[in-house]
Amino acid sequence: MDESLETTTFNINTTKRNLNSYWDKEDSLSKERISLIDRSVLKAFVVCGIPFRVIENPYFINMLKNLQSSYNPSSRDRLTTKLLCEETARVEIKINNILENAKNLTLGTYKYFINIIII
Repeated sequence: MDESLETTTFNINTTKRNLNSYWDKEDSLSKERISLIDRSVLKAFVVCGIPFRVIENPYFINMLKNLQSSYNPSSRDRLTTKLLCEETARVEIKINNILENAKNLTLGTYKYFINIIII
């Protein structure tokens, strides 16, 4: 029984090594891959409420380099202007497509009631 556990552990470690060598290539990234990473970073910043100035922090840049050594992060100016505008346009197009294809839409309001119980 001990031999099978050791074999399983060895296989897991080999798989991790193969994945790390695949993702940590020193080769230059394609424009599509850079665009995908930029969009992911932008979405994380917006959804998590991270200030855009963090993208230029040396510790944050170091973390990104550890994850993908070939990636050079966009500047704060590029994130807040070009990339944010592009992503806003993509989201707006998706919303418009959903609304155009939807049937039987109803407009309404939600009212939230807060019950305060004083003990």
